[in-house]
Amino acid sequence: MSDGFRIFLPFVSGRTEETNPEVLRGKGIWARPRPDGTSELERAIQIARQVGATHVLYKVAHGATYLEGSAQAAQRISAEGLIPFGWMWLELDDPNGEAQAIGRAFQDGFQGMVLDTESSCSQKFNEARALARAVYNAGLDRTRIYNCSFPNIIHHRDLPYDELNEVCRGGLMPMAYGAFFAPGDPTPWEAQAHRVIDEWAYGHYGTWCDEQQTPCPPLYPVLAPYHDEYGAARMGPEEFQVWLDRLAAHAPTFFSIFTAAVIDDELLPLIREFPLGEEQEEERPVPETAWAHPLEGVVLYQDADPTSRRLMAVVYGTALEGLARRRGTDGTRWLQVRTPDGTLGWAPEDRFILTNPGPPPALSAPPPAPPGHLTHVWTEQEVNYRSQP
Repeated sequence: MSDGFRIFLPFVSGRTEETNPEVLRGKGIWARPRPDGTSELERAIQIARQVGATHVLYKVAHGATYLEGSAQAAQRISAEGLIPFGWMWLELDDPNGEAQAIGRAFQDGFQGMVLDTESSCSQKFNEARALARAVYNAGLDRTRIYNCSFPNIIHHRDLPYDELNEVCRGGLMPMAYGAFFAPGDPTPWEAQAHRVIDEWAYGHYGTWCDEQQTPCPPLYPVLAPYHDEYGAARMGPEEFQVWLDRLAAHAPTFFSIFTAAVIDDELLPLIREFPLGEEQEEERPVPETAWAHPLEGVVLYQDADPTSRRLMAVVYGTALEGLARRRGTDGTRWLQVRTPDGTLGWAPEDRFILTNPGPPPALSAPPPAPPGHLTHVWTEQEVNYRSQP
C-alpha cells in the first residue's frame, strides 16, 4: 500500500479494570485506504446512513505499521454520529509493535480494535502469546479487542485462535464470506450459505468454545457479498438475501459487511431490513444451596415481586435449597428457595451467597442509652414475617 505510513510511538497506560465485554448491537460497514491514496471511508459513511448502521470499521495498521490519517478517520466517523472501530492486518512479526498500534488506535479515538488474523499468522503461537503479554502489560482494554478470522476454525488449527482469545475478549468475528465458493460454483446458494454460516461460523465456534479454558468470546459474523478474492464477482440481491436469511436464523445482535467498495446500491434495502436479535442471557445453573447473607436476614416473598405477599424472614447464615431463577418486571434477578421447614419463597438473588458465610461478625456492645431514650428501632427487614399470626 502506497499510503503514507508512520511508525507508532510507544504507548504507556495504566492497567484498566476489565469487566465482561459489552454486547455489540447494530450493523457495521468495513472500509480501508486504497493503494492510490484515496479511501473507502466516505462510501462506508454513505452506506451506513442509508442502512441504519451503527459502526464503521476502518483499517488503521498493517502489522506494527500505523497508517497516517487514522486519527482523522476516527474523527470523521464520530462526526457522523457513528461508532469508529479500527482494524489491522495482523502479522505477529513484531508483537510489541502491534500492541503499540492497538494502543495508538484507542488513543486516536477508535472505540474498538479488530485483529484480521489470516495466513500470515500461521504457526505463530509463541508470537501470539507475546502479543497477549504486551497488550496486558500496556494496560489496554481487552474487552474492546476482537479477532476476525476464518469461520472454519477446525480446519485452521495452524492459526492461534486459542492464544488470541487471551487478547480478544471483545468477541470473535468469523469471515462468513461468499468467496469460499468460487464464481460459477454449481453448489446451490442455500447450501453455500448453510455451509459457511451454520456449519462453520456457528458450528465450529461451538466446538471451539467447548475446548476453551477461558471465557468464550461473543460471536459477531462478517458477511462479504462476493465470490472472488478481489470482490469483482459480486452477489446480486436475490443471492445475498439467501445469506442474510441464514444469518438471521441465528439472531445476532451485531454483524458487519466487508467492504464498502463492494456493497452495491441494490443491496442496501436488504441490509437496512435485516432484523437484529436480542441479547441472550447466559443460562446459569440454579445453585443447589444458597445461604442468607445480609445480617438483618432475608424476607421471602410469594412471587418474584416485592409487592407480592411476604411469607417469612430467614436469619443470617440459613442454608436454603435453590429451586429456580427468574427476572422481575424491573429486571431484578430473583431466586426461588425452599427453607428447612419446607416453605417455598422468592427473594432477590443478591441477598444470597453460594458459600457458608460462617458465624455473624461479633459486634461491640453499644453504649447505654440515656434514661428515657429509645434504644432500638426495628426495620422492616428485621421483622420475621410469617403467613400466620
